[in-house]
Amino acid sequence: MTALLVMPKCLYCHEVKEADAFNRERVIPEAFGGFEENMVLKLVVCETCNTYFANHLELRLARDSIEGLDRYEHGIKSPTSETTFGRAALLRARVNDGGFYHGAQVWWGPSDDGKGLVLRPVPQYGVSDDSGKQIWFEFDKLPARSELEAHGFARGVPLTLKPFGVGPTEAEVQLRGTGYSPSPMEQFGSPPAEPIDVHIRGVIDRVLMRCIAKIAFNYLAYHYEGIARMEQFDATRQYIRYDVAQSTSPVSLSSDEFLAGLPADRAPLAHGVGVSSNRGRVVGQVTLFFRFHYRIVLADGGFLFAPTVVGKGHLFDPINRQIVELTPDPRRGRPIEVPPREG
Repeated sequence: MTALLVMPKCLYCHEVKEADAFNRERVIPEAFGGFEENMVLKLVVCETCNTYFANHLELRLARDSIEGLDRYEHGIKSPTSETTFGRAALLRARVNDGGFYHGAQVWWGPSDDGKGLVLRPVPQYGVSDDSGKQIWFEFDKLPARSELEAHGFARGVPLTLKPFGVGPTEAEVQLRGTGYSPSPMEQFGSPPAEPIDVHIRGVIDRVLMRCIAKIAFNYLAYHYEGIARMEQFDATRQYIRYDVAQSTSPVSLSSDEFLAGLPADRAPLAHGVGVSSNRGRVVGQVTLFFRFHYRIVLADGGFLFAPTVVGKGHLFDPINRQIVELTPDPRRGRPIEVPPREG
């Protein structure tokens, strides 16, 4: 008797390929922790799709999101000499202490000892007048003195200039070359010597949303592969893999608690993923470090028979490398003993 050889079909591109064209795809991206008895998809996602996800979705989540920054704060990731946060468009931070450098842009880079991240100033100038108006301009975007009227400064009024992250000699050369004349009213300030408060502004763009959706969809496929392969999920797989737009975004921020009844100050230092089915709609939930709670519509109906069997949730503890199962609805999950968030 000859055995029938069935080649695997990729969950995302739907191409049938040889087994050696597939590799391992994790539910939680490796950049956010490794776990004992990890949830790994085998012969489900082809190497081509896996590589695309790693280079285009997971890289953005790790390097240009607040959750990516959280990895360093909680010791999940150690910085290298190349590590930076806050220099790209999606994640910015500004001084928020009401003091001399209020509003100045800062970024995170490796500390001198290489053991953590510290705030560093973006090279820039603060321009202010006696009315209290102040605008910060990046080093290479400082307008000429004659062009400040376009930014709301009256012609001829005394100005104070504050170089931040720019050396005094370099600053004076640039200022004089663009029509400024440092004087008692246009003077150089001194950078603060004490710790400062910052305001962080992050943007969750489509790339980040697609990566979050991938986490939820991989989780569904790990536990319910047959259901995840149904055509009712085609819109989700095309959104994740090819950025095919849907009429409404399948990913949104939820104000509900991932673990009901758990106060924010007791949120565990963990990731959470869950899926559930209600009235023919399959919905995923994802949180990384309990920073945000994402809700993902994986399938919006269309089933002949609703997949009522779908209902599962887990917490992923990156410190102890443990995975803990919750009740079918992760929002009604029980508290677990995992390292709490400090501060």
